Amino acid sequence: MSSPHVHMKQLRLIAALGLPAHQSIGLMAAQIERMIGCAFVNFFWLDPQGRPADAWMRDIIPSAMDAFVGQHAALERDPREPTLDKLVAAGLRVGAGEALYGAAEFTRTVVYNEVFRPYRIAGSIDVVVRDPSGAARGVLMVNRAASACGWSLRERALIGALHDHVLAAITGPLAQSVGDCSAAAEESGSFLADAAGRIEYVAGSAIALAAQHAGIPIAPGRMLGALGHQLTPALHALLDRAIAITRGRPAPPPFDLRRTPHGEIAVRVVPCQRSHAAPVGEDSGDARYMICLERRPPLAAVVLRRAAALPLSARERELAVLLALGHPPADAAERMGISLATLRTYAKSAYARTGVNGREGLAALLRGN
Repeated sequence: MSSPHVHMKQLRLIAALGLPAHQSIGLMAAQIERMIGCAFVNFFWLDPQGRPADAWMRDIIPSAMDAFVGQHAALERDPREPTLDKLVAAGLRVGAGEALYGAAEFTRTVVYNEVFRPYRIAGSIDVVVRDPSGAARGVLMVNRAASACGWSLRERALIGALHDHVLAAITGPLAQSVGDCSAAAEESGSFLADAAGRIEYVAGSAIALAAQHAGIPIAPGRMLGALGHQLTPALHALLDRAIAITRGRPAPPPFDLRRTPHGEIAVRVVPCQRSHAAPVGEDSGDARYMICLERRPPLAAVVLRRAAALPLSARERELAVLLALGHPPADAAERMGISLATLRTYAKSAYARTGVNGREGLAALLRGN
């Protein structure tokens, strides 16, 4: 198993790549789970008032998370309830919630019975991510299943060391940019809708993808309510194009490719089987359309995942990622804080271990060309 030192190098690399913040948090969460052996990792972005404005969650569980993040005024006023606003107000970077979780009456709180008990979470260590001015920018929740042991001193130190990497990932100058995207789908989902845009069936991650496509924040409790039973205006416009085509009218193809902070999202509209009784060129009462959504990750995220599977040292992997993303050797050496001579040594070793011929071959291997 890789050492924590190697995992921290990987986190530093993720933070430095300039990926969209939602992508980098997802990659960091996977790395944190491997590093610490935890079961759940969630991240909440905060607005200037310290309230959750958006979220990255392993699983979307709005009804339970609504209680925890303090959307209910009654819970916010109850000092026994360990809501997110109380963790932020405590002023600590790490562990502000542990006193609340350890209280004798914790098992009688709404948050315990709605969030912790149903999902068998034994304990949570929170990292309140603060900028240099002390303002809270986000909260990283690292949870462990009830069957696991408690948190060791070593693990607590590692969790505390996450702060600066997470801050860099969500506030860096390129954190909200979207670079080149992979052609492969990372996540997919679909809606079955009628001609009026009413959603009749949802499959896969369609709701989350539609919210991201429309720019709707995925804060707990907001995402599902924002869509309701009707398609977003952007998806409805694609549906209208598909209907125009089935009626023989000129219309742009019912396809959309949109860059978002979550990655590139592609949407297609496919007419389903029509009723034989329907007049040609008209929509029958049972006309249905499948709206298919795919999220394509930024190329940097693909390269990073591919590099993690190669038999390279941490420094060789860091160099391989930078070269595959198009950084010239001099720039890669500066980013890594090494000389060009040392870089060439790492590069030769990386080429030998992966069986490629030079920088172009390594880039093709990591980019999937």
